[in-house]
Amino acid sequence: MSLENVRYDAFISYRHCELDSFVSENLHKKLESYRMPSSVIKKITTWKTKIERIFRDEAELPLSGNLSDPISEALDNSRFLIVICTPRLRESRWCLKEIETFIQTHDREHVLLVLAEGEPLESFPEIMLHEDVAAKDANGNDITVTVEREPLAADCRGDNNRDRLKKLDNVVLKLYAAMFGLNYDDLRQRHRERQVRRRIAIASTAFAILTVFAATCLIFTIKISRQNKIIADKYAGAMADASASLLSEGLLKDSIYAVRSVLPDNAASGYNADASASGSGLS
Repeated sequence: MSLENVRYDAFISYRHCELDSFVSENLHKKLESYRMPSSVIKKITTWKTKIERIFRDEAELPLSGNLSDPISEALDNSRFLIVICTPRLRESRWCLKEIETFIQTHDREHVLLVLAEGEPLESFPEIMLHEDVAAKDANGNDITVTVEREPLAADCRGDNNRDRLKKLDNVVLKLYAAMFGLNYDDLRQRHRERQVRRRIAIASTAFAILTVFAATCLIFTIKISRQNKIIADKYAGAMADASASLLSEGLLKDSIYAVRSVLPDNAASGYNADASASGSGLS
């Protein structure tokens, strides 16, 4: 399989270790799944309005005896290079070579850095912090001088992966702004508005569910109360019949006890007609 004709919006370069892989994998997913607000899309001058395809070697690297060939093709066919930066990055000869190769075939402005751990000066690749440029000395002779550069970078550092994952949402906005020539603050504001609308929708749905649940509980409570009233009324009627039977057998005290057990202590609780009649007859 050749990658010669495959075009990528970005190539993600990273060390193959736990933290770096975690950041690269989740950034890959978030970049390809992010949808820009329609109000922002109107400001885009290019024909593309989203990131559609990203090269990340764990996801797309074909089996090959020489890994440098497909990687070189992917680098050449990518619009941007995204580098996951940690103190381990400078230990990777392969990652540094990817950055150097991309700069040679593209330019520095298309290299975007994502700081995942450590401080910028220890984690950013040296080639992105300094650049040798042609200049003239005091006598007008051609010389080469080293100048400092401030690379385009986003920060997703955190105490744990949960923090990093949350901060990757903001990283996505910064990368989209850089890749599509958008204003980051404008994109962030639209993102916040979208989040607020989503939260309002979730809250409204939750309130509606709770309202239906409360109404259902109220209906069941009323039904149960009515059923309890019917059961109590039937029990009172049965005890009234038992009281009458006991009275006919001359068991006055037992008859009084039977009917008294189902008569409420106050009139507000309601009387069973049969039990009330039996109680009146014993008075």
